[in-house]
Amino acid sequence: MLVAFSGGPDSSALLWGLSELVKDGRFRIGAAHLDHGLDPGSASRARHAKNFCHELGVTMHSERIEVEGRRAKGESLEACARRIRYDFLDRTRTAVNASLIATAHHRDDQVETVLLRILFGSGLGGLAGIPEQRALVVRPLLSFSRRELQEELEQCSLEPVQDPSNRSLRVPRNRLRHVLIPRLLEADPTIALRIWNIAARATAINSRLSQSLPRNLNIRPTKDGAMISRAALLNLPLELRPYALTALLAAAGAGYPVPLPSQQELFRQLSRNGRVGCDCGSGWRIVDCGPDLNLHLQPPFVPAFAYTLRVPGEIEIPEIGVRLSLRQGVVDQWMFKGSPHRAGLSLPLESGDRLTVRNRRPGDRIRPLGCAFNRRLKDVFIDSKVARRRRDSIPLLCVEGVIAWIPGVTIADRYRISRSDRTTWIAQVENY
Repeated sequence: MLVAFSGGPDSSALLWGLSELVKDGRFRIGAAHLDHGLDPGSASRARHAKNFCHELGVTMHSERIEVEGRRAKGESLEACARRIRYDFLDRTRTAVNASLIATAHHRDDQVETVLLRILFGSGLGGLAGIPEQRALVVRPLLSFSRRELQEELEQCSLEPVQDPSNRSLRVPRNRLRHVLIPRLLEADPTIALRIWNIAARATAINSRLSQSLPRNLNIRPTKDGAMISRAALLNLPLELRPYALTALLAAAGAGYPVPLPSQQELFRQLSRNGRVGCDCGSGWRIVDCGPDLNLHLQPPFVPAFAYTLRVPGEIEIPEIGVRLSLRQGVVDQWMFKGSPHRAGLSLPLESGDRLTVRNRRPGDRIRPLGCAFNRRLKDVFIDSKVARRRRDSIPLLCVEGVIAWIPGVTIADRYRISRSDRTTWIAQVENY
């Protein structure tokens, strides 16, 4: 299990509690710390987090990614930091082969989330708040309050660090935490518990709906999304239609419900009995398919790119937000096991030579590692289960027009290294 660890009180309590549970050896844990670089003290908190992990005997995996300049159009700094943080957690989980990611959300976080969603006009799904588990993310502390966690840390003489951004009243959640909720508690000390109970009841109702609606509406997953009966959707009462769409997105593996404007546009099109084509946000789109509606994920637009890399060296590829480097190094065991972000290649290069880094082109072929003949790049992607929407975003390392490395997929057989080699070229790709 990988623990999302900021070094603050909540994640410190979670990491300490899990470190006590693993002493019997039934499972292993690691910690993942991301330094967002948002304030001058972030590096100091990263060092504290590392020392805290060392005291507990827990391995910490860390990165520093400055999120300030990485916001998408219209994206808040907090949303950008969250997106980058979960991307880092997922990459780290894959790299260390962890089965789950544990976060330190607790009962007070749940109360804040429900209140925020009430203020933003959320429906039943929003009132359910933070789920105990979504996909591979689990939240073992949801039934504990912030005060209970702090008291446990004090009893164990553990000292977390405080992130100053948690005090900023510019952030809506912080205004709730430090201004609104204390006043609500003054008026009614039971308000937090009652809001938490609302979330629990909404979760139970959502669970029943998510079980019954897919059966009654003939919702079924497809290779790139999910389908629903058009007639069954239209025959539903108006109040249940949003939950049917939520069930449809859940069957497709989408993380968020259909936005209200998209729902309105979809049912406007359906009421006219014509062709349907409606964007649902985050790249998802609903179109008609005979008697059914087909929800699928559209591939993001990635322009064609091609860069010249002088070796040894590195280049940045802004179209996909990654940095690719090539340097010489010693042959190591990991090169024979495979790695999603790096590879050892026996390349006919000398210092100062140039090669090309580009995305795919029509007609691309490669002779993959261990294969006796050239294959179409498209077929290699299909066999490797590379999602269609990711294929234009994969940088291809090419030597004299020959694809030498497809990160996370394969290397060209002609450039494979031998165990008798002492040195090799090491290619690596990473986000920047």
